[in-house]
Amino acid sequence: MNVRPSRTLLSLLIVVSCEAHAATVYVHPSSAWQISSWRYFKGIEEPPSNWREVDFDDSSWPSGKAPFGYGVKGFVRYGTVLADMQERYTSVLLRKHFYVDDLAKTSALKLSVNYGDGFIAWLNGVQIASQNAPATPTAASTAMAEHPARAEHHYEVFPEDAAPLRLGRNILAIQMFTRSRDRASALLDASLI
Repeated sequence: MNVRPSRTLLSLLIVVSCEAHAATVYVHPSSAWQISSWRYFKGIEEPPSNWREVDFDDSSWPSGKAPFGYGVKGFVRYGTVLADMQERYTSVLLRKHFYVDDLAKTSALKLSVNYGDGFIAWLNGVQIASQNAPATPTAASTAMAEHPARAEHHYEVFPEDAAPLRLGRNILAIQMFTRSRDRASALLDASLI
């Protein structure tokens, strides 16, 4: 199976490994943060309602390297520091494009996330995981509970069905949330394996 990056080298660096008839789509976390980027939208105002969909045009959104956040001490190196997030907004929307050219060789996926305080993830518009997230997210939504991000690069893993994958262009969309505007830190880093 071949996976082609969209326009830029990937933060989620997409690598493929094949054994016999199995293939893995791998979107690597921040060890590759220097060479990859996501499109992102700060939750200062409501985004277009179709922002999670593959065909949404995110070309006007800024691009930034993962991980995204501020205030986490330790081993975390931010690709994109959201210095203006504290006291101003509680969510950030992220989009990462990748390509798949052989669905027959793609099976189950795993979403790995290091986050503080919550998130929802969608693959091609289908929700695949969430933690501490509101039922109906808006730009002003907050996480339902506190969850300190791990500075040690500890990722929680969520097994996923590969069903939402499409032949060709795909999108991993994530909305990250903090518990409140006055939180001392925020973080989101993710990989799809």
